[in-house]
Amino acid sequence: MPSPRMAVVYEKLYQAVCNQNMNRVLSATYEIFGKPVLFVDEYFHVVSMQPSSPIGIPEWDEIYRTKAMNRDQIFRTLDEFLSGKEAFYQPFYADTGSCAGAPKIFAEVVQDNTVHGHILVFWDGAPPTEEDFRIISLVVDAIRLRIASRIKSMGSWNLALSTKLEDLLSPNTPPHLEQLACEAISRTMQPEYTICVTTIGALASQRAFAEYAVHELQQLYRNVICLIYDNSIVVLYGGTDRHGSGTPMQSRAFADRLFEFFGTHDMVCGLSDSFSDPRETRSHYRQALLTARLALSLGRDSSTTFSDLMPLPIFLSVLEKDTPETFIHPAIFRMQEYDRANGTAYYETMREFSFCMHNKDRTAAALCVHRNTLLYRLGRINDLFDLPYEDDRVALNLLCSYLILELGRFGTPESMSRLTSREPESDPGRKEEDSHV
Repeated sequence: MPSPRMAVVYEKLYQAVCNQNMNRVLSATYEIFGKPVLFVDEYFHVVSMQPSSPIGIPEWDEIYRTKAMNRDQIFRTLDEFLSGKEAFYQPFYADTGSCAGAPKIFAEVVQDNTVHGHILVFWDGAPPTEEDFRIISLVVDAIRLRIASRIKSMGSWNLALSTKLEDLLSPNTPPHLEQLACEAISRTMQPEYTICVTTIGALASQRAFAEYAVHELQQLYRNVICLIYDNSIVVLYGGTDRHGSGTPMQSRAFADRLFEFFGTHDMVCGLSDSFSDPRETRSHYRQALLTARLALSLGRDSSTTFSDLMPLPIFLSVLEKDTPETFIHPAIFRMQEYDRANGTAYYETMREFSFCMHNKDRTAAALCVHRNTLLYRLGRINDLFDLPYEDDRVALNLLCSYLILELGRFGTPESMSRLTSREPESDPGRKEEDSHV
């Protein structure tokens, strides 16, 4: 009969294996020992770690930050505790030499004569017992079962997952295949999900870099699914907790690492809001794609998020199918032409007034003018351009018009003239005075 502790161990590990998620095996191990536990692949990149947060142990916190272990240090430890002749090693406890400050249990995961990874338990207190080592052996067996399941099941890992993600991105995927893709993503990756998109060109060199980037990201981070889709690098990642609306804090911290990765190659990417239902993958892909395109259109040299640029992505999407003059209030162009002819600032005044949501004090401060000067200008705008700007519908139209112009595509005087057929209005021989304090 197993001891009460071993009975609990068997139950927890059995439930973890049946859950079909590698993280659950590590969570069960963490619950059993009450000590930090780490699973890394054969290259010592982090696959899963529990707890998934800094804990005040410098080595652990550095691993959490980089998502990889110091291989030189690991090899030193293996040399210290192994003869160097073993093809594979049995679990052992290291508390001297390079591990004197942070004792650990090491175990190797071998499947079909191939090393698939290593388990490390950061150990404090009394040295592990024989029962502790039996438990570690059971954990190794549980991870081997999960690896075997991943190898055999084309619906739950690596290339197959990229295929499932592509099914969720494509608008032509049949409903039954979309459902299978959602189930595969949900089994392998925990919500919340976020999508990062980096646009690439059609040149062979750009495509080659994209393939390199996908390979590197899959090696660096095991909580991501990457692929090249429609001239873009698409990265789906999950396993973060939501903190309020929009992008979760943990997700943004991981996004910063993605931004840094692409930034070193002078590439700009866009990040979607977080979501919990895989069926929303395509809409959030569109969020990230529009954000990346908009960041490039605005000449930004850094990556950004969908929520940071809203509502501009809405107008970018609209302008992919229509021309701006369809939506811009005609008074916008007439004000600019009048300003050019008379040296006034009605265009900029109405722009700030719209962006300040008709708050006159904030508008005056933004324009660095006296409130009376602002009131005079607004009165002149109403008279000269027959513009009832306080009407709700007109105010909304003006705000949307300025937002469209913020995209930077139509901001030059030449393009403004091209978009309007009206001649400049002016008062001959007179430069208007609008300083009324």
